[in-house]
Amino acid sequence: GIEPMKEEDAKKKLILRKTKIEDDSPYSSVPLAHFSKEEQKAADYLFEWKKTVTDPNSDIVTELQERFGENLLNCEPVEENERHIVTLIGEKDEHGNIHGEVEIYYDNGDYFWGDFNHGVKEGMASVVLKNGDNYVGRFKDGYLDGFVTETIGFCDRENVEREVFYSRGVRHGFYREIGPNKQFWAVGRFVNGKKSGSHWCWARGDSFLVGPVDDENKPDGENILYLYPDLTTTMCGNFSHGKMSAGRIVRLSGFRVDCGIPVPKVREADDST
Repeated sequence: GIEPMKEEDAKKKLILRKTKIEDDSPYSSVPLAHFSKEEQKAADYLFEWKKTVTDPNSDIVTELQERFGENLLNCEPVEENERHIVTLIGEKDEHGNIHGEVEIYYDNGDYFWGDFNHGVKEGMASVVLKNGDNYVGRFKDGYLDGFVTETIGFCDRENVEREVFYSRGVRHGFYREIGPNKQFWAVGRFVNGKKSGSHWCWARGDSFLVGPVDDENKPDGENILYLYPDLTTTMCGNFSHGKMSAGRIVRLSGFRVDCGIPVPKVREADDST
């Protein structure tokens, strides 16, 4: 017959099985495999980048715009939908044009508080839309232009803060989003009102997704990278609006810079599946 397993052997087998299960978990306490010098060098840079972009007091958006903003495509301005003024609190010039600091309530529920220069919005202003979204920034020749702070409802959350550059009334430049609990959400760039290029997006467990995203910050494209909290362990996958269709563990080999945004370089892992 089959010889019964000794108690000591059974305990060893149980420990080995438990270790294997932990090894398969992204939150495993089992030490990871040794990382090469190239992996550690790239990870050190990514850690410094993470430290900067997640610091709410850093000026990373302005710094990126100043260094790389000229590399963006030309912006195509979008005309505002016609709105009728219901209430105007302020003055007009001798020609009947709104002039000076004013408050305006529009028929669609929007609100404007800022300056006009003989009928044209000019200077700092606060705009509150009917849905509660708030935009604070500078108008130039009638358009929001330059650095704008938005407090908006986004991704089913309220009070999301977005620092973003505008050009002639359109989001067109670098941005950073911070969630309502002050947790860093994302950094990247807009081109003609659409998110474009590579983005860093926070994921549960203090991990990060690096690559293109859709309008709701969901990873969307091929060869998107998932960086584990150590910023060295890396998975590469194909996503469609947040759903992964294929993925594999890869090895970090360096990084490249996509218009100011560091993107990890990877190579196939020897034991990838």
